[in-house]
Amino acid sequence: MQHLLDFFSGLSENNNKPWFDAHKIEYLKIKAYFESLTARLIEGIGEFDPSVRNLTVKECTYRIYRDLRFSRDKTPYKNHIGAFICPFGKCSGYSGYYFHIQPVPDDTMFETDSHMLATGIYFAPREVLKSVREDIDCNGDNFDSSVKEAAGFEMDIHGMMKRVPVPYPQDHPYARYLKCRAWCLDKKVDSGYVLSENLVGNLVEDYRKTFKFCQTLNKAIAYAYDRDWPY
Repeated sequence: MQHLLDFFSGLSENNNKPWFDAHKIEYLKIKAYFESLTARLIEGIGEFDPSVRNLTVKECTYRIYRDLRFSRDKTPYKNHIGAFICPFGKCSGYSGYYFHIQPVPDDTMFETDSHMLATGIYFAPREVLKSVREDIDCNGDNFDSSVKEAAGFEMDIHGMMKRVPVPYPQDHPYARYLKCRAWCLDKKVDSGYVLSENLVGNLVEDYRKTFKFCQTLNKAIAYAYDRDWPY
């Protein structure tokens, strides 16, 4: 894993095609290593979440090349690597388990690396927002308990609305969840965690704590898409 951290630290400082081309063989080895890790992670999470058991690595991982069409930032490569282990694949619109590795070079303003575990959904469409909020309104105790069971994780409140959306009352007992535009539990980890010899085992045990949260979301998401949730 240290070679992966070193590569992305170097890429952060030299995000250009000549540097990447000179290190292409190194990148291909790192890509293969991370894909092997992802395969083991899919298998481990599948032990407690049957909805991800048949996923392929390709369905859970991303290209290193950035989409520059609508971005002011024209650096060509991502300075991180990640996997999203999500029912029916990373583009399905369901809640899943995300692992993100992003080392920060020593000479930057940032004090810590940006490695992260996360479970949930971002960029939910309108019908999903509506369905999840209805579920929180009707089964708030269950949703709250699923959050509390995820020891070590915190609800991501970035982008939260200032007021509870209509038609729910402003003093709703679970107003903090209703105001979310995305529902995601995050856990920041340091490089010591990432470099552990038992990394996959530790990831699986951490994600296991978020299983109820993920399932609660996916039942509501399936309802929004007029589908049965079979798990």
